[in-house]
Amino acid sequence: MRIVFDKLLIISILILSVFSCTSPIDEKYIVRLTLSEDGYYPDLLCAVNDSIKISILTGTGEYSVTVSNSCAEANIKENLVSIIGKKIGKTRVVVMDLNTEEEKGVDVNITDLELEDTKVTIKEKMDKYIKILNGSGEYKVIVENKEIVSVDLCQDSYNGSRLQVLGKKVGKTKVIVTDLKINRKQTIEITVE
Repeated sequence: MRIVFDKLLIISILILSVFSCTSPIDEKYIVRLTLSEDGYYPDLLCAVNDSIKISILTGTGEYSVTVSNSCAEANIKENLVSIIGKKIGKTRVVVMDLNTEEEKGVDVNITDLELEDTKVTIKEKMDKYIKILNGSGEYKVIVENKEIVSVDLCQDSYNGSRLQVLGKKVGKTKVIVTDLKINRKQTIEITVE
């Protein structure tokens, strides 16, 4: 009986020594990767041929960045991620801390201001709709000569964003559409016959 007890005691001591050598990791000493934009916000917006920047607020100092498709490119310099819009679309940019392998991602919409037409001819007292094919959704419209045409910005979930141009009197004018979020402009040349 004594031999069995001694063996159990030795096994117990061995088990305790193994488990007592490993202590739980104190969470306050783990460096978490955090970004200035952390993916819980609405998608970021970037214009084609433009760039936006995201700061790496915390992490271990060594990072990599990947982009899910060819809509954008990204690079890291120090703690700053630059995202460059290449073509219209949506992409996901993921920053990885190389030491902890922790990843944080953000969704980015790449857009540009695109209109259905930039040269329009309409009849006097008639109207025409011009679709805004791409853009951020926030626009400002300036009519150069309000005696020749009036322009209303129409936005609804069925038709999207479009301009309703009404020919008021014979002549030529220009309408400037500005995308307020990406600071892009398009000019529409309008002739009323």
